[in-house]
Amino acid sequence: MRIHGPTRRLEWRPALLLLAVLAPLAAHADALKPFTATYALAMGKMTVGTMTRKLALGTNHGYELSSTVEATGIAAMFQDGRIVETSRGTLLDGRPRPERYDYDPGGKKKKRALAVVFDWKAGTLTTRYKGRESQATSRAGLLDKLVYQLAVMGDLASGATLTYSVADGDGITDYVLARRGDEQVVTPAGTFDTTRIERVNGSSKRRTVLWCAPKLGFLPVKIEHREKDGKITTALLQRLE
Repeated sequence: MRIHGPTRRLEWRPALLLLAVLAPLAAHADALKPFTATYALAMGKMTVGTMTRKLALGTNHGYELSSTVEATGIAAMFQDGRIVETSRGTLLDGRPRPERYDYDPGGKKKKRALAVVFDWKAGTLTTRYKGRESQATSRAGLLDKLVYQLAVMGDLASGATLTYSVADGDGITDYVLARRGDEQVVTPAGTFDTTRIERVNGSSKRRTVLWCAPKLGFLPVKIEHREKDGKITTALLQRLE
């Protein structure tokens, strides 16, 4: 999505990147409960949409985590449809084991839909994108872009290293996050003491920072993504049900 004006161009793309780093999950898998969390998305000082996260737990330790982004206000004039991500799988020994990940950009961009299938018995990872299918060798502990945050929440609670192998559509990428201290954050849902963590991108000028509240099971209550050109997208918790 792009909005052109005399002094500012607004891009929707950074909001999509927040989808890969935001998942409000409890610190331990055995404490997980179904929830609905809503976030306000802003670019600069302009509110551009909402993000809704839902977690459902099924029988035999199954889970379904979904994320839906919808444009609001003037941004809705330029964003066609909803952006939906879904991760389905099981919780194994307290850790998520995804079986399928789907990304649907909606509207005219449906041709860019992405599906990733995890075949743990065969040890393969199958990716479908733009009508083409590719296959790669999987690895133990591999996660998808949406559910890897379940492991992050638990590791924040235990003090473990925040390093993960993630299937992101371009293959397998190592995600490394670092703790950056404690801060108090004010959101529409309240004021929270948080642990600040940052995804380390090497020499890249892109930066993603999460403020996770121990009181909410290390739920991220604020997320900030900075693009290479300096543009910032922010998500703030509005309510949690």
